Amino acid sequence: MTLEGRVVLVTGGARRIGRTIAVTLAQRRARLVLSYRTAAREAGTLVKAMQRAGSEVLAVRADVSNAADIVMAFIDDPGSYSSCTAELIYRSSEKS
Repeated sequence: MTLEGRVVLVTGGARRIGRTIAVTLAQRRARLVLSYRTAAREAGTLVKAMQRAGSEVLAVRADVSNAADIVMAFIDDPGSYSSCTAELIYRSSEKS
């Protein structure tokens, strides 16, 4: 199954299970936003490797339990994923 054109937020995407999920989604051509709290080095290494392999991926430092933290991550580093992330944040706040 292809996920081409879809943007997927992978929380904890720099290590362990999150990393495995991110790699699998990239192989299916999803555009990825990886969030991490403390694993900056691992996130950077993964992003570089995935970009060399042709994946569209962005890593952001954010505590995903805090919506304001996610918003600030994209204000500090705006990019082509900003509108998609804002939509994800909006939809998650509707469920709260």
